[in-house]
Amino acid sequence: MKDKKINRGLKYKLVCAAWLGTALLTFPAAVYGPHLLPLGLFRVFGASLRGPLAPWIGVVWAMYAALTLAVCSARRKKSFFIIYTVLCVLLVLNVAGCRALMPGFGHRFE
Repeated sequence: MKDKKINRGLKYKLVCAAWLGTALLTFPAAVYGPHLLPLGLFRVFGASLRGPLAPWIGVVWAMYAALTLAVCSARRKKSFFIIYTVLCVLLVLNVAGCRALMPGFGHRFE
């Protein structure tokens, strides 16, 4: 059975939704310090936030760029959804880590 192609419009809408959701869920940090977004992954995986972080932040951003590019260039549904799932899981973990780094974040909107 041949894997079907994914609609280009749907593909871009899903990718934009994943990144927009990440930006909204990490607000206000996404506005004031978007370059620091990868710190959420460090927090989730228990890495130390001391020492030089700039190289690692660059590595995580490169990983996100590569995954986003791979998702956008995927032609088949199966490969798209596999890569898209990996991207979304990492973004969700990142959001969780960012929210843990910002004390009292959840109480601002209650």
